[in-house]
Amino acid sequence: MSNIKKALIASTLTISLICSMLAPSYVYPAIVNNGPYISCVTPDSAVITWQTDTNVTTTDNIVYYGLTSAYGSSQAAFKTETAVGTGRTCYIHSVKLSGLGSNTTYFYKVLSSTITDDNGGSGYYFKTFPPAGTANFKFAVIGDTRRGNESGVTSSNKWGDSLWAIRTLRGLYTTESEVPLVLNVGDVVASGQDFLYWNFANQLGADHTGTLIPTPSGNVGMFNRIFNSAPYKLLSQKWMPVAKGNHETMDGSDFYANVFENPYTGNGLGTSTDEKYYAFDYCNARIIVLNHGASNTDNRIGWAHTLVTAQYTWLESELVAARAANKWIIVMVHQAPFLPLLSSNKTNDGYMFFLDAYVLPLFQQYQVDLVFSGHAHIFWMAKNPLFIQGNVSGAPNGSPTPAVEERSSGTRYIVNGTNLKALHDFLSPVVGDDPRTLVCDDNGSDGETAPYDSSHTHKTKYYDLDVVTSGGGFTSPEIPVYNGVTAPSPTYVTVEINGDQCTVTCKGMYNNSWSVDNQNHAPQVFYQMTFSRTNTSKTISGYVKEGTTGINNVTVTLSGSSSNSYTTASDGFYSFSVSTGGNYTVTPAKTNYSFTPAYNSYSNLSADQTSQNFTGGYTGPVYSISGTVRDSSAIGINSVTMTVSGDTATVTTTDSSGIYNISNLRAGTFTLTPTKSAYTFVPSNKSYSLTSDQANQDFTGSVQSSSVTLVTGFESLTDLTANSGGVSTINLNTSNITQGNSSIKLDCTGGSYPGVSIDGTALSLKNWTNSYTAGMTWLMFDVYNPGSNVSFDYFIRNESLCRYNKYGNALENGWNTIRLDLTQATTLQSNWDIDTITLYLDASEVTLPVSLYFDNMRISNSSTTVQEAPPAYYSISGTIRDGNSAGISGVTVGLSGSGSESKTTDAVGAYSFGSLVSGNYTVTPVKTGYNFNPINIICTGISSNQANQNFTGTIIPGPVYSISGTVIDTNGTGLVNTAMVLSGSSSSGTISTDLNGEYTFSNLSGGSYTIVPAKTGWEFTPVQWAGILTDNLWIDFIGNSTAPIKYMISGAVKDANNTGLTGVLLTLVSNSGTSYKSTDSNGNFSFVNLINGNYTITPSKNGWTFDPAKRAYQDLTSTQAAQNFAGSLVVVEPVVQEEVPVGNMKLIDNKIDVKKETTTGVRVIYNISNAGKIRVNVYDTFGRLVKVITDEEKNAGKYEANWNGKDTNGVILPTGIYLIHITGPGINQTRKVCIVK
Repeated sequence: MSNIKKALIASTLTISLICSMLAPSYVYPAIVNNGPYISCVTPDSAVITWQTDTNVTTTDNIVYYGLTSAYGSSQAAFKTETAVGTGRTCYIHSVKLSGLGSNTTYFYKVLSSTITDDNGGSGYYFKTFPPAGTANFKFAVIGDTRRGNESGVTSSNKWGDSLWAIRTLRGLYTTESEVPLVLNVGDVVASGQDFLYWNFANQLGADHTGTLIPTPSGNVGMFNRIFNSAPYKLLSQKWMPVAKGNHETMDGSDFYANVFENPYTGNGLGTSTDEKYYAFDYCNARIIVLNHGASNTDNRIGWAHTLVTAQYTWLESELVAARAANKWIIVMVHQAPFLPLLSSNKTNDGYMFFLDAYVLPLFQQYQVDLVFSGHAHIFWMAKNPLFIQGNVSGAPNGSPTPAVEERSSGTRYIVNGTNLKALHDFLSPVVGDDPRTLVCDDNGSDGETAPYDSSHTHKTKYYDLDVVTSGGGFTSPEIPVYNGVTAPSPTYVTVEINGDQCTVTCKGMYNNSWSVDNQNHAPQVFYQMTFSRTNTSKTISGYVKEGTTGINNVTVTLSGSSSNSYTTASDGFYSFSVSTGGNYTVTPAKTNYSFTPAYNSYSNLSADQTSQNFTGGYTGPVYSISGTVRDSSAIGINSVTMTVSGDTATVTTTDSSGIYNISNLRAGTFTLTPTKSAYTFVPSNKSYSLTSDQANQDFTGSVQSSSVTLVTGFESLTDLTANSGGVSTINLNTSNITQGNSSIKLDCTGGSYPGVSIDGTALSLKNWTNSYTAGMTWLMFDVYNPGSNVSFDYFIRNESLCRYNKYGNALENGWNTIRLDLTQATTLQSNWDIDTITLYLDASEVTLPVSLYFDNMRISNSSTTVQEAPPAYYSISGTIRDGNSAGISGVTVGLSGSGSESKTTDAVGAYSFGSLVSGNYTVTPVKTGYNFNPINIICTGISSNQANQNFTGTIIPGPVYSISGTVIDTNGTGLVNTAMVLSGSSSSGTISTDLNGEYTFSNLSGGSYTIVPAKTGWEFTPVQWAGILTDNLWIDFIGNSTAPIKYMISGAVKDANNTGLTGVLLTLVSNSGTSYKSTDSNGNFSFVNLINGNYTITPSKNGWTFDPAKRAYQDLTSTQAAQNFAGSLVVVEPVVQEEVPVGNMKLIDNKIDVKKETTTGVRVIYNISNAGKIRVNVYDTFGRLVKVITDEEKNAGKYEANWNGKDTNGVILPTGIYLIHITGPGINQTRKVCIVK
C-alpha cells in the first residue's frame, strides 16, 4: 500500500474482494499525504502529481520510472504549488515524463526529499495513450461522485453516500480495467471551498465493504479516499479529467486548480490560457472540457451575457480545428444545455439557459458528436436528434408544424450524474420503443431567446414520434422499472469508437440497498445505443505549375474555417482535408514567384474541390554554378553529366578539361550531382540555396571498379611505424606511385628485421569479411625496387591475434606486384577484421641498406586486374619569389602540354605538379598586379623529376586602398581584440580591433580580398566578407557570443549554533567529472563557472554529519544560492573517572621527571558545560606557545588529555615551570606544570 496513504489493514483482501468485517487501522507519514495521480497523458508523455505537508525543494521531488518496477529513469518536478486551507498549508508537486512509448505500461514511484512512496514496494503504474489518430478506442464516463448533502459532514448517516462512488469504481475495475481514460463530469467534492474535503479528515469515505473509515488527525479526505485508496487506485493508474462543477466552485475557491494539473498554456501542455477549461487529444478524438463557473452564485459557466468571453472564443477555435481535422468531437460540461427533469429546481438553473441559447448552436454548427454532463443526479441519453424546419415556437403546448423529423446525424447528449445517492433517477431514453429526445432546429436552437428570464419555460422536452396527435407530440419523462425496483444507480458510461461508428453503453447496479448488492454483483447493461457519424471531410486539391511543370517548395496556405499549410513537391500537387459547410481561402506563395489566380475562395463548401490549380511565373534573378571535375592527379575528366535538381531541373556535361558551367538558375534550393559510368565522385553532390553565382564548385572523380577495392593507398604516414626488430625510416614519396598522389619509401638501414608496421586503423578497408564473401580473395600491392634483386617477408594479423606469414617474396629491380591468395590464409579465415600488416626484411638474407617503395594495396577477385609494369611518374616543382627572395603566395601556376592542371603557391611561394608521365609541359605563373620572369618555363621530354623551376615576380605599380570597419556585439558595443584576418591579391595578415571594435587595413592594391573575423566564443554575421577592392571600403561585422552560460552554486555549512564550519570538504559530481571545495573560516563555499547539466554536492568532515546529506540539481539553468548544510558533531570520548567541577580544569601528576622512564606525563582533566571549540595550550613563562594539546569541537562533558613535556617538534623542553591554559565555552583557566631533567 502507498506510503502516501499507508494503511495497515488487519483483514485479508481476496480476488473476489470478500473482506472480513474487522475495522481497519491506518498509519499516515508525516510528509507525503496525497497522491500520486496521473494527468495530461499523451502517447509519449504524462504528468504525475502528489502532495506533501512540507515544502520540499522542487528539484528534490523526483519520479523514478521505467518499464518494470526496477525503474531505471528519473525526472525532477517542474513545478510546486501551494494550497492554503483552513488551518493547514500543503504543497503540490508535478513531474512531466517525456519520451515515452505509446500504448505502453510504465511503473513509477515518487520521492519527496528522503520520503519514498512506491506502493508498498510493487510500484505504481499507468499506461500511455495509443498513437495519435488511432481509429478504434474506448473510454469511460462517471460523474457527481461527491458525498450527499454537504451539511452535517460528521453525521454517520452520510457515510453510505460514499458507497455509490465506490460501487462505480468497482464496476470500472471489474469490467473496464483496460480503459486508460475515465472522464468525470464534475462535483467530485461536496464543498470545494474547504480544502479538507479534498484531502483531509472531516469527510472521508468507506472502504469497499461499506465499513466506515475513522477520522484520525492528518487523515486524507473524501476525494482522495474514494479515488486513490485501496482497492481502487484509480487516480494513480488512469487519467481522470474532471469538468469543474458547481460544488468545486463554491465561494470562488480555486483548490480545483491546485489539485489538478490540466493541460493549458501555463504549463505548455494545452491551448487554453485558463487551467479550468482545457482540451486534449485521445486517439482520433478531441475532448473539450468546459468550466462550470466562478462560484455557486455565478452559474454562467464562465460565460458573460454577451458572446465575447475568453472561454467562448477558445471553444469555437477548438471546434473549428477539430472539425477541420475530421476528429470525433466530445465535450464535457458539468451542467447540460437542457435537461428534462421531474424536480423543478433543476430546470431553472440560469447557466443552463445560457448554454441552451448560445452554446448549443455552436455544438450544432460544428457537429459535435457527444456532449457529457451531470449535475442533475440522473441518467438520461438522447437517442436520435430530432429537427424541425423553422424554429420550435409553439412547443410544447402543441404539436409544431410541420412535423418533427428524426435524423441519424447530429449531437447526442448524455447526462450521467448518478454516482451520488441523493436525488438519483434513471430517465429512459426509450419507453415502449418510442424515442424520447431533444427537439431543435437546424441552427441548434430550441426556441429559447432569454437565457436569464425568470419566466423561462424551457421548451426542450421529450418528444415522441409515435404520439397519435398530428404524427407526434411532446410527452413527460418516464422512469423505467427494472425487476420491480427503480433507479438503477450507480451507473457509469462506456464509449467505444471504431472508425466512424460509436457505441455508448450505460452500466450499473439497479438495487437501492447496499446489503442486497453484494460485492460479487457484476454491473448490468441498462441501455445501449450505436450510431454512425457522417464523415464530413471534403478535399480541396490541385497543382501549382509553370506551364506543364510542377513547381516545388510552394507554400499553399488554407485559411478561413480552418487553417493549414502544404508544401508542394516536384509535381506541384497540394491537398487539404476540410469540413463541409465551412468558408475557405487557398493561397500559394513562393519567393520570386507570382501566381494566377492569386487565391481561390470557397463559401459553404459542400463537395470535394479538385483541379484547383494555380499557374506560377518566376520573377526573380538568375545565377550560375561552375567548376571543374578532376581525377586524383588533378587531370580534368570529360563527359561527366552534371545534374541539377530542386527548384529547377537541368543537365550539362563537362568539356575536355573537365570544366562545366550551368547558367540561368533561379534563386532557390538546388542539388548538383556529377555522374559518369564507372566513376565515383567526392563529394557525391553539393547543395545550394542560391542567392549568388557559385564558382569553383569542383569535384574529384575516381574510376569505379567492381572487382578491386583499395585497402590502403599509402597517402599518409598516420599509424605507420618502423618495425621494432630493426632500424628503418618511413617517408611519403611522390615519384614512384601507381595510384593516388604518393607512395611510402622504406629505408632499411640496420637491425635484424627492419620494415614498416601498418596498424589496422591506417587501412581504408580494415574488415575484409564482406569482400572475401563476395569472392574478392586476392590481396595485391605494388613494390618498386630501385636496386638489385632482394626478397622480403610480411605477415598479416587479425583482431583475434591469429597470424599468417608469407616469407621469401622476390623483388626484381623496378616495379613488382605481390599477390596473396587469401583462400590459402587459413589462419585468418575465422576473422577478417585486420589488426596489423607488417612488411619487413630479414637482414640475414639481404645486404643493408635497402630502399623500397610500397603503393596501391588492394583486394580483388582476380590476380591480373592491375598492369604488371606501371608507368613511371615524375614531378615539376619550384618556387616563385619577389626581388627580395621572399616567397609570393597565391600565384596561380598553370600546367599545359601532355597534361593540364593548375596549382596555387603556398605561403613560401612553392608549387609542385606530381604524377606526370614523360612528355612536354609548359609552366606559366599568373597573379593580378604582378609580372613574372621568365614568362613561362618549357620542360621537354621529361624522364626525371624537374625541380627548381623557379620564377621571380615583380609588383606592377598601381593605386592603393584601405578596408576599415567596426565589429560590434548584438547590443552595439564594440568588440575589442577581435582578430581580423585578411587574405587577398596583394596582401594578407591579421590585426586586432581596438577598444571601440574598429580596424583598418591600409595600403592595399586593387584586387580580390577576403576578411574573416575571429574571436574565441563568438560567431559573426557575416561569417566573412569577400569582394574586389577598387576603392576604400567600410565593412562591419556583428558578433554573437557562443560561450555557454555559466552558473554558480553557493552556500554555507554551519553548526547547531549557526557558526560557520571551516574545513568542510564539498564534493561536486557532474557529467564531466568531480571537483572539490573546502569551506572558508566562515563556513562559506561556492562552485563557479558551471554549465547546464546535472550536479550533486556532498559535504564531509571527520567526526561530523550533515543535513541534508547531499543536494542534487537536475538540468541546472540558473545560479543556486543559499544551498546550505547543517553540521552536527559526532564525538565519542572515553569515560573520565576523576571528579572535576563543571567549568574547571584539573592536572594530575603535574611534575614531569624525564629521568624516570616510566613517566607518562601530566593528565589534563576538564569538565565543560556547553558544546563548542576547546583549546588546551602550553606556554613558557615568557608567554610563548610551545605545544597545542587540544584544538577541536567538543560536546558538553568531561574529557582527559595528556602532555609528555615535549614541544611541537617532539623535543623534551628544558627544566622549568610551564603553564597549561584552557579556553572554551564556560571555561578559562591556567595551571602550572614542572619539568625536571
